[in-house]
Amino acid sequence: SAMKQEVFRTILLDVHCRIIKMIDVSVGTVDGAIVHPREVFAEAVRCACSSVILVHNHPGGSINPSVQDIKTTERLIISGEIIGIEVKDHIIVGASSFYSMAEEGEIDRIKRQIRFGGE
Repeated sequence: SAMKQEVFRTILLDVHCRIIKMIDVSVGTVDGAIVHPREVFAEAVRCACSSVILVHNHPGGSINPSVQDIKTTERLIISGEIIGIEVKDHIIVGASSFYSMAEEGEIDRIKRQIRFGGE
């Protein structure tokens, strides 16, 4: 059955991109989960992981990233760069499909924008 609430998870990866563990960072209301960098990266730092994949669902079924999804991803990429943990992807899971920000070029676009202060 489809989840009624938005759940934000972090998949912690080791240096060989193997999964160390998955953690539920936050469970939100129907219209969004509030995600703070400290919650996303706290366990990642404890486990000394080298990268993370962010995953959350859209209870409404649409897989298109919202403006808030993009802003959250930007914030988490910046936070990760500061502490030395790479954000490899942010995957949005919908009713019957998913959207990978890495596959769609969003992650690289955001990283370029951060490094060069614009597109």
